[in-house]
Order: sequence, then C-alpha cells, then structure tokens
Amino acid sequence: MTSFNVFVTRNPKFLAYFGHEKAFKHYCWELYKIDWLFCHGYTPKNMLQKLVSYVTAIKDDIDTDADPDDVIDGWESDDAMDGSCYACYAEFLDSEFRNPDYMKKLLAPEDLITYKTIRNMEDKG
Repeated sequence: MTSFNVFVTRNPKFLAYFGHEKAFKHYCWELYKIDWLFCHGYTPKNMLQKLVSYVTAIKDDIDTDADPDDVIDGWESDDAMDGSCYACYAEFLDSEFRNPDYMKKLLAPEDLITYKTIRNMEDKG
C-alpha cells in the first residue's frame, strides 16, 4: 500500500497545487475510486481498454492540445463504467471520507494520523 508521503514524493506538483490538506483529501479520493472500481469488478486492464475505445471513438473531436484530464473527465461522464460510477469528490468528502471504518481499510497505517487530524479539525469547525 502506498502512503501519502510516497505519493506526493512521486507527484510533487500535486502537493504544490493543492496544499497539504486538500492534497491529502484528493489522494484519499483517488484511492477510493480505485477501491470502487475493484469492488465493482473492474481491473486496470479493463479500464485502459475502455479508455482507449473511448478515445478512438472521439479522436476526430479531440483537439491535439487537449488536456488529458479533460478527456478522462469526459470519458467518466460518458458512461465509462456501464451506467454506474463512483461518487464525485464532494460526495466522497460528505460520505466515505467521514466514515472512519472505511478510511481505516482504505489508508496505509501511517496516513491514519493525517486523516484523524483533518477530521478532528473539521469536527471542531
């Protein structure tokens, strides 16, 4: 299991762009999406095949300078998972992120301290 510290070491722009708390929440959301996909029977290979098929189908409509994130966002919203989809970021923060039992299963042990700290700050408002 990869920890948040390893993730931001490999992706330094992520931390610089979001700041620590928001970067951690986005990291948790990314882990949640992977967990959701596996729980619904998808593998990385399935998802790559679906993405390649999507890009092939819309290749004439894609600007050569298109942001890859925009292409992936379009794919997700155009039925990437056969009619079902994981929660959006805001829904994740309101539901799964607030569930300590779920987050304990999702996160590496060293990330639980950061999670608990952020949740305690949120609860104190």
